Amino acid sequence: MPRVYNKEGEFTLNPMARTLLTFTRACDTCRKRKVKCPSASHQHRNYLADSSSGDEVRPVCGLCSSKGLFCTRSEKPVTFIQHGPSKRKHADPEPAIAVASSPHDALAQADVAGAFHHYISAIAAWYDLGDPSRQFATVVPRLALDEPLLFSGAVAVAAMHLGKTTTGAKATLATARMYHAECVGRLIALGEGSALLENGVALATVCLLRSYEILDEDVDPNRHLQGAYSLASRRGLLNDMSSQLFTAGFWNYLREDITFSLFEGCPLKMDLSEVVVPSHALPPGHLHTASLILGRLINAAFERPVEDEEWMELMNATTAWYQSLSAAQKPFGRIEGAAGELAKVWFLEDSHASAMHYFLTICCILAISALPERLTHLPPLHSGVSISGQSREDLLDGYASEICAIAFTTRIPSVLVNAFGPISYSAKYIRNEAVRQGILGNLTGCSVDDDGRMISSVAARPLSPKPDRRKSHPRRDRDLLAIRRGRRRHHFPFPRSYPFKAYKSSRAIPTGVEMLSLYPLARRAAVRSLGLTKSTYTTAAAPRLPIVITPSAQEIANKRLDARNLERAVRHVHLDGLVVVNGVAPHAELDILNARMVKDARELQARGDKGPFNYNQGNLQLDAPPVAEFFFPSIFTNIIATQITSSVLGPRPKWTFCSANAAMPPLPGASPQRQPVHSDADFAFPSHPFALVVNVPLISMDARNGSTEIWLGTHTQDVSAQEGAHGERASGRIKEPLLRDGSFKPVQPKIDKGAVVIRDLRLWHAGMPNSSQDVRIMLAMIHFAPWYRNGMRLELGDDVKPLLEDLEARGELGLEVPVDWVSRDEALDRYMNRGFGNSYDFDQEA
Repeated sequence: MPRVYNKEGEFTLNPMARTLLTFTRACDTCRKRKVKCPSASHQHRNYLADSSSGDEVRPVCGLCSSKGLFCTRSEKPVTFIQHGPSKRKHADPEPAIAVASSPHDALAQADVAGAFHHYISAIAAWYDLGDPSRQFATVVPRLALDEPLLFSGAVAVAAMHLGKTTTGAKATLATARMYHAECVGRLIALGEGSALLENGVALATVCLLRSYEILDEDVDPNRHLQGAYSLASRRGLLNDMSSQLFTAGFWNYLREDITFSLFEGCPLKMDLSEVVVPSHALPPGHLHTASLILGRLINAAFERPVEDEEWMELMNATTAWYQSLSAAQKPFGRIEGAAGELAKVWFLEDSHASAMHYFLTICCILAISALPERLTHLPPLHSGVSISGQSREDLLDGYASEICAIAFTTRIPSVLVNAFGPISYSAKYIRNEAVRQGILGNLTGCSVDDDGRMISSVAARPLSPKPDRRKSHPRRDRDLLAIRRGRRRHHFPFPRSYPFKAYKSSRAIPTGVEMLSLYPLARRAAVRSLGLTKSTYTTAAAPRLPIVITPSAQEIANKRLDARNLERAVRHVHLDGLVVVNGVAPHAELDILNARMVKDARELQARGDKGPFNYNQGNLQLDAPPVAEFFFPSIFTNIIATQITSSVLGPRPKWTFCSANAAMPPLPGASPQRQPVHSDADFAFPSHPFALVVNVPLISMDARNGSTEIWLGTHTQDVSAQEGAHGERASGRIKEPLLRDGSFKPVQPKIDKGAVVIRDLRLWHAGMPNSSQDVRIMLAMIHFAPWYRNGMRLELGDDVKPLLEDLEARGELGLEVPVDWVSRDEALDRYMNRGFGNSYDFDQEA
């Protein structure tokens, strides 16, 4: 086979030759379905891009393509031959980057010129959805040649996109960040009377900046929406032909605002009641008209219950829009999918597909908000289908499935980018598990094994155990490991970037792996939606879910998170007040502890109102047996949990509280009860983190067995949000108006057995009913900051003392543990007679 000497001093196989070597067998999808795969023979393989381009690509077999299935396959490992010492052992210095004084001077640099061309050829189409004049593809590049503000925005977003989709792209990312800083600086410096504020240049630049920040992921992707609103609201009339760029920027801003609102379940930043669009400004059935209807509905439904009269007004506007569609704007082809498969739906233009996405999203929100007798007023899923006799759940399932079907049939980048909002909002209503897993495959580039686990088509490739493998291709192996570990890394594990120009030149179809290079933040929001099952329809908003970190096998073996995962954990403790770390507590030890504590919980439940219940008798406070037989360091002093808490609170936090919560199955004749939403910090607490709760569920928990309801982000609220005095059983309750105002939303997450949950003590939460027949127990160890003056102490049997001393001697404790030691017999005699949860004092001494 021909070999190519690359710039890193290594020999690799020619990309086409490597593809032929790798894909000479059936794809995993066909093998799982037990059908003959046509790609096993070369002549029937459909390559996604022209092999002459030199880019590594994945073939899609003809059978998967015709069925609309995600085609995945596991590669055979390829040996990379190292000739001589690797030059990569010395890091290449990053080039010094300076922003040229003018765009013409900057374009003399090859990397800047390449990024600018990438904007024109690949990025601009994202913004020109529904714009026949193609302002962002034609006018923006032309103006950018003479306008540094617009030029720096275009180069920044294009370079960031290249950096996220190209291996070995440090210099490109550095260019992106330099031009981003230049763009922000120029934007801030604009005076109130600047012509750039009126002609649309500033608004178009802000739209580019927001795309940059979504791709970058290290900054708030919503930070520029407020600034864009102040620019977009400068005009009430959008048919001013002297400023078509401003109009194009306005519609881009509106679509971005809609996307963010669908992610977060919040109203738009723009009051669309002030927007006036003359009837002659837009043709019938246009995407922009659907955008206005959807925006107005979001502002109504995501802020308060929709009144019946308002619902009918919006319903009539939606029906009129749908009836105005011409035959050319409707699908020109439709094929129903087999059982467990999405339909295939084709449109003539990308804007027609996106307009239908918005229409179906409107239908979802209207279906949720509708009175039962109004459901028959909703539009049908498509022509020839009647909604007669369909329930609310049937309608939502149908609308959501059609949204996904259109997205994954169309597979045009501009449509997919705009579809993540509708998908993230609606996908939770799809009930068919096979369809849900197929959508997950399309979104993540994964297939599903026989146990329902997701298998990445990239990460499934085995890494060679040979010790010189990492030396031979360090960037490739690091990327593969990053994808396995769930890191936020979006490089393809290939030497070159995916050719986005191939969407038109060779009609390539982006698979799940290539979709990583679109908006990764939006893609993850859509994936999270599929993990949430909506049980009620009291609100149209989908709450966000907690971040889950899954350590690698090496991290588990080392008992330490690597720097990247530790940074994620600390960031989300500060941002959300909670983070979940999977797979760190051994199941065998959890089972031993659970068997004993379930027995204890049932004994406490039998005490009735004399037991240590919290708020109601379905939620009990109990301790683990404080003796060596049940003291498992992997659970009670988990090193990874302590690594996170000490990173937030400071070295050697104080462990002064160890207890548990039991969600009990209801007794015969008793109705399940929930706790009021409350905070465990029911006193005047500091405004910064001072105490973190390490929760360890002894079994997997979800809504069925009473997973705790959490309100992410509420740890930043102060004690004025509470009612009830400290020491009462119902202290720390959150005032009802604050729960209804929509600023924060609850969720009952699914937490796997073996996970630990790090929770800020201040976070709002509530114990929920357990409708199963199994007792659900969750341990709670509180780590206080070393400077926090809390006088509580643990009480443990003296046979635990050698275990803690051994952990300290081996450097595996990392905690200060104030303990009152008692005899084993005394410990076992007293641990079942503790107080209820709110009887403990978590305040600090004066």
